[in-house]
Amino acid sequence: MKKRKLLGLVTAMVMGMSMSIVAFAGSDSKDVDGYGTLYGSVSTTSVGGSKVVTVTSVTKNPDNAYLKTNIELQDLYGYTLTTYDAQQDRGKTSFAHNFKVPHFDDVAKIYGAHNVQGGRTYRAQVVYTSTSSIAR
Repeated sequence: MKKRKLLGLVTAMVMGMSMSIVAFAGSDSKDVDGYGTLYGSVSTTSVGGSKVVTVTSVTKNPDNAYLKTNIELQDLYGYTLTTYDAQQDRGKTSFAHNFKVPHFDDVAKIYGAHNVQGGRTYRAQVVYTSTSSIAR
């Protein structure tokens, strides 16, 4: 009988915690001249505080270009709460960045732009990501 009560308590706790989790995720990719595949993703984590995690990558970077990520966080009504951007050193093929987000509970949607730019031969390219909340 004690095992059932304990199992019931643990199940209730897990269900209660899952109801308060906010999860966002979105990704996209495309083939681009000179760099192979340009990939971008945006997701969230609450490990160590609420953060937006972005990844921007290319298959190759022969042009010594740099990778850049821009994100915009919006509330439920489409109002821009804040924007962030970050840039990787020239010549790299992947770039992951964590943006710490205060007042994360207000965020309803995240837009991302994942760029490869600044090369000497190939044109700048961008892939866009868009996310929305799937649980509250």
